[in-house]
Amino acid sequence: MRKLLVSFLFLTLCCGTAAAQGSGNKADVRGQVFLPDGSPAQLVVRIQLTGEDGQRPPQYFYTDSKGAFGVRDLLQGARYIFAVESDGKNWAATSELVFVPQGMEPFITIHLRPLLSSPLPDRPSISAMELNQIVPATAKREYEYAVASLAAGDLARASKQLQHAIQLFPDFVEARSELAVVRMRQGDLAAAETLLRRALEINGAAVR
Repeated sequence: MRKLLVSFLFLTLCCGTAAAQGSGNKADVRGQVFLPDGSPAQLVVRIQLTGEDGQRPPQYFYTDSKGAFGVRDLLQGARYIFAVESDGKNWAATSELVFVPQGMEPFITIHLRPLLSSPLPDRPSISAMELNQIVPATAKREYEYAVASLAAGDLARASKQLQHAIQLFPDFVEARSELAVVRMRQGDLAAAETLLRRALEINGAAVR
């Protein structure tokens, strides 16, 4: 399958006291989560964002199904902690201290630490790379249109295209996974969970 365009999840964050040392100017931050083996994550990962001083209430957002993410309106000159909890199987709890420089919109990377201790109970997530489906050309085309719409920031169009792809091929796991990302970005976490659970029912190989 051709390389997918990267889409980003955006979450508007209030400035709070955690960035008191910042300049007041804001920047958008983009990034990518990498697995312990060094490969880009091919799944949805939840990230917690806090201020370095610990006074900022935790904010949570999700990567897309390729491990890419975006956060808007962070204060330049401030430091933030990006944290990913352990999945109990593939990686350990990981945190990165990130400085947002003046006059830049940085790209950051989160390299998940290998899990060395006893595993915790599984928390399954979708891995598109593990799927091996024969997808009808019409459904695949709608999916690719949707990925392009996501990259352009058009959630409404992407939602319709992904729904159409699923109508054409109800067992299209990757389309369900991407639609779950759209629902997360729209704040409908219940719908996102339903889509991911159904994807796992269709193909158990999508569980990590």
